[in-house]
Amino acid sequence: AWGALRRWFTKALAKTQSKGGGEVLETPYVYILTLGVLPSHRRKGLASELLDRIVDRAVTEHGCEVAYLHVITHDAGALRFYTRGNGYDVLTQHVDFYRLPPEGCPEP
Repeated sequence: AWGALRRWFTKALAKTQSKGGGEVLETPYVYILTLGVLPSHRRKGLASELLDRIVDRAVTEHGCEVAYLHVITHDAGALRFYTRGNGYDVLTQHVDFYRLPPEGCPEP
């Protein structure tokens, strides 16, 4: 699984950095779409370690300066993980981004 993530990650970063005639038109960034750990392996630091490795690699291998992600607003545990546990800030909230009522979503 890590190899597949690494391949996708490298491809995604290459697309965001090589725009125009080789010039970088935007601040290089990494976007974390999904980060998950099986319930039986949670609270062991695995998600924080994975997040750290992803961001470290984005910075060292691809020159990323910013990391973006989003969390569904009713997932209080994920919000705490990113903000209190890992130093991320909430920059904005998108109303009706998922268009799913909380009761219709899978359990976080």
